[in-house]
Amino acid sequence: MYGIKMVPIDKQVVVSGGFDNDVLSDVYKLDCVSSGCTWQSMAPLQLSVARNYHVAVAVPDDFVNCP
Repeated sequence: MYGIKMVPIDKQVVVSGGFDNDVLSDVYKLDCVSSGCTWQSMAPLQLSVARNYHVAVAVPDDFVNCP
């Protein structure tokens, strides 16, 4: 997989998009415990449009008005 973008959110790392035989819309977070770290899908959360080599910016909740 390549072309993903990574952002820090609330002391976690989140990656989105990328390319792996096709453009992806998946979103994953890195979960770490004492035994190691694994990527966990944040499904059903995903990009509304699949992207690779995009720009990702963490935006505070109070910056937008979402239901």
